[in-house]
Amino acid sequence: MDGIKLHSYQKKQEAMQTRHAFQLRKENREMRAELDKLKEHNQAAVKRIEKEYNQEAFQEQAELETKLNEIRKKNERIIENEEKRYEKMREETILTHEQQLEELQLAHEKEIQNQKEKHQEYIENARRRIEAEKMKLEG
Repeated sequence: MDGIKLHSYQKKQEAMQTRHAFQLRKENREMRAELDKLKEHNQAAVKRIEKEYNQEAFQEQAELETKLNEIRKKNERIIENEEKRYEKMREETILTHEQQLEELQLAHEKEIQNQKEKHQEYIENARRRIEAEKMKLEG
C-alpha cells in the first residue's frame, strides 16, 4: 500500500507541478501581453510628445524669424532715416561753410578796399604836402 500511496502521491505531485507550471506559463504570457501593451502605450505617448515638441519648436522658430524680420526692417528704416538726417546735416554744414567763406571773402574785399582808399588818401595827402613844400620853395 505504501507503494501505491507513494505512486499516487507522486502522481498528485506531478499533476500539481504540471498545473503549477501551466499556471506560471499562463501568468508569464499575461505579464508579457501586459508589458507589450504598456510598451506600445509608452511608445505612442513618446511619439505624441515628440510630435507636439516638433510642432512647438517649428512654431517658435517661425515666430522668432518673423520677429527677426520685423527688427531688421525697423533697423533698416532707422538707418535710412539716419542716413537722410546725416545727408541733410552735411548739406547744411557745406552751405554754412560756403556762407562763411563768402562772408570772409566780402570782409577781406572790404578791408582791401579800405586799405586802398587809405593808401590813396595818404598818397594824395603826401602829394599835396609835396606840392605845398614845392610852392614854398619856389615862392
